[in-house]
Amino acid sequence: MREFGAIGDGVTDDSAAFRRALAATRYLFVPPGRYRLGSAVKLGSGQRIVGTGKSAWEPYDEAAFPTVVRSEILVDGTLAFDATGSNSSTIEGIAIKAIGGRQSRWGWPAGQQKGAVGVDITGSSQFEARDVSFHGLDVAIDANQRAGSPDTQMPSISDWSASDCRRVFRFGTPTSKVYTVRDARIGEAIVSIHCDGVVEAHRCDGLRLENLRLFHGSGTPIYMRETTFITLNAVTVFESGGDQIVLEDCSNVSAAGLLLARAGAFRGEPPYPQHVALTLNRCRDVHLSTEIQEPSGGAIAVNGCSNVDLACAVGVPFWRTGNQNLLSGAATIRDSIAVHVQGSFGGLGRDYWVSVWADAASAQTLSGSVASDRSIGVFRAAALQQQGGYIFRLPDAVALAPRQTRRFRTLRLFVPAGRVAKARSIEIASYPIELAAAPVNARQMVICTAAADVLGEGPARAVLGTVTEQDHVLYDNREGVAGWYSVDLALRNPTDRAVEVPADTVIALSTVVI
Repeated sequence: MREFGAIGDGVTDDSAAFRRALAATRYLFVPPGRYRLGSAVKLGSGQRIVGTGKSAWEPYDEAAFPTVVRSEILVDGTLAFDATGSNSSTIEGIAIKAIGGRQSRWGWPAGQQKGAVGVDITGSSQFEARDVSFHGLDVAIDANQRAGSPDTQMPSISDWSASDCRRVFRFGTPTSKVYTVRDARIGEAIVSIHCDGVVEAHRCDGLRLENLRLFHGSGTPIYMRETTFITLNAVTVFESGGDQIVLEDCSNVSAAGLLLARAGAFRGEPPYPQHVALTLNRCRDVHLSTEIQEPSGGAIAVNGCSNVDLACAVGVPFWRTGNQNLLSGAATIRDSIAVHVQGSFGGLGRDYWVSVWADAASAQTLSGSVASDRSIGVFRAAALQQQGGYIFRLPDAVALAPRQTRRFRTLRLFVPAGRVAKARSIEIASYPIELAAAPVNARQMVICTAAADVLGEGPARAVLGTVTEQDHVLYDNREGVAGWYSVDLALRNPTDRAVEVPADTVIALSTVVI
């Protein structure tokens, strides 16, 4: 570089020297120094820029990016390298820093400089970056397809670190209407810290995220929209300001070894805003294997999805939020078809916690198995609950005269001394329904069914539907001894006309012991 006029003092504009060098060679070695680029340097096909390695830095120091200086490129609110349209270009062993960036503290947004971009790879093919670091940039790696430009093919970024970037990887924008990036790989992040977001992908086809550690960000670390064939493997996300992984309108997703901790906990002091570790909106054909700890809101939200397989271990929910909303589940499933949940749920075990909450439509095709403390129930998901989940099917129609009550089953529950057995949710495939609480220790739960308004003579027939309720006391054993106790389950007609509950009506009961 010196023979082409580069100074590397962090003050002199060395962009002309870089252009002269790249005009003379396809392989450019950048010795240790701080090279300021006043304007973007074009990186052509087959060209390779190699330095002495990513910069060493202390991510928790309040000074502005203290380093052991290696091969550093400095930009002041501009683009460093333009690799648009190139084929097989490479950057290796380089640190790219924004002059106007700053080192942020815990709880702060990223200290990025607006307009500072590391590398623009739009329309490139097989761009590769390795052993690189990014500091204080608006966007580190940008692939923002413009009108008429080809899509970006097979970029690979590995062995990297980042601090205080607004976005580390931006593939497309919310207005992207055609595929932007195909077959991209992002791997081996030592750490990405204090970045508002790490991966933002719009309309990509084939995206692999592997072996990443994403720490302390004020926004959503991973957001993907209208992207297909996604693989996430060995990704750790710790303390985000927003939801940690959000996929919208994505398909063919496989994830293994996800570790998501403290969603929503990066902002301020407790109680923290309600944020979810993993959110799926309108996705299909998804398999996820994940460990989730201490989200400020729920652990998993599945909305409007189909064919979703969730294997999860979830600990301490609603971390330091004081959330006592009985409808809030660690996993919440709405308007979805064919969702399978195989999970274990632990943590606080407070009497308001629900492991899986599903709406009536999603519950029809929900399957799987849930293991948990007996104090943790489910909501409209009794078929999942290994302990405390009961499903009954009436073999024959049950005719109820006006004001009549009929027992249909006796439930045997083990209730420890000093504890109370409750129903977390009650479901019956007849509607309208009223749920009447029995007196404490009456050892009977009465499910009241009201007649539907029908024309003609004869007894009314219950109309199929679903209704639920929580916190119905089944047996109060706070003053008794541990043992098995009987609770009668009964149907009651509170109306002045006869009611018939149809044969094959399903009654589902989720119970907890508090």
